[in-house]
Amino acid sequence: MVLDYTYYEDGNLGLKNNLSTQSAIHNTQYYIYDGIHCIAKYDQDNNLINEIVYGPQIDEVLCSIDNSDTAHYYHQDALQSVTVITDGFANKSATYEYDVYGKIKDKTGTFKNEISYTGRWLDEDIEFYYYRARWYDADSGRFISRDPIGTAGGINLYGYVGGNPVNFSDPLGQFSWSLKRECETIKDCMKRCLRQSSVPFMGLGLDNFIGVVVGLQDVYAANALLNAAAQSSVNLHQNTDAIFFTGRKAFEQASLRLDKVMVNGMKMGRTALSGIAKGFLAAGVFDLARWGTCYAQCSK
Repeated sequence: MVLDYTYYEDGNLGLKNNLSTQSAIHNTQYYIYDGIHCIAKYDQDNNLINEIVYGPQIDEVLCSIDNSDTAHYYHQDALQSVTVITDGFANKSATYEYDVYGKIKDKTGTFKNEISYTGRWLDEDIEFYYYRARWYDADSGRFISRDPIGTAGGINLYGYVGGNPVNFSDPLGQFSWSLKRECETIKDCMKRCLRQSSVPFMGLGLDNFIGVVVGLQDVYAANALLNAAAQSSVNLHQNTDAIFFTGRKAFEQASLRLDKVMVNGMKMGRTALSGIAKGFLAAGVFDLARWGTCYAQCSK
C-alpha cells in the first residue's frame, strides 16, 4: 500500500491519497478544518463523506453526520476517549475499550469511525493516531517523530505524556496536559496576576468588543493595551484590579458561568464579556480552545 499525505500551512492534515488503489471509491480524502478541529471530509469528487460536530472542549466530539444526514452520537470518558457511539434511537453502533496507551483491546459494531482514543483520529491503514503536530504509535506508546517544541515538552522527545497516560493527554502532539490541573493552574495564575497587577478592569461589552489579547504582567504592558483600546473606541470602565480577555464565539458558553466569579468585590456578569481568556504568559499556554475549556470548568 502506498499512501500520500499532504498538510496545510498550519500543519493540519489536508489530504490522504491511497496511490495503490486508484479505482477505490474513497481513495482520496480531503479534510476541512475550523481552527484545530476537522469538521468535514470529502472524497476526490468533492462529495461529502461526513461532518463532525464538536463541543466547547478540545476534541469533544458530539456527533458525526454522514452524506445522507444520518447522525451518530459520541460518548467519551475523562480523557476524551470515545467509548460508545449511538444512533438517533440510542442504539449502540460501536463500543471501544483501550489499554492505557490507546491500543484498542476490544471493539464492537460495524460503524465506520476514525475518532477514538483521547478524541484523536486513528488511521487504520498505518495504525497510527494523528495528534496534529505528529503521529502516535499506541503499540509502543511513543510518537514516531521528535517533539517539534524540543525539550520544552519534556526531556523525552518521543515520549507520550511523560509516561502517565492515565491522567494526561496530548491533543496537540507537543506537550501533555490535564483539564483538572489546567484549571488549578489558571486559578493560581489569575490570583497571582490580580495581586501583582494595577490594570483597570475593562468593560468588555458583547456589542462593542471582539478581541483583546494576552497576559498583562506589568503596568507598561497594561498602559499600551489601554491606549490602543482607547484609540479603537473600546468602552473602558475603570474599576478594581482585574485581567480578563475576550475569546472567540465558540466559547460564549463559558461566559454564562462568569456571573459566579468575583474579583475584589466586583461581580462580573455574563453580559460583560463576549468570550474568555486567551492566556496568561505566566502559565505558558498558547492554545485558545484549551483555555476556553479550562475557564469554563473553573468558573462553574
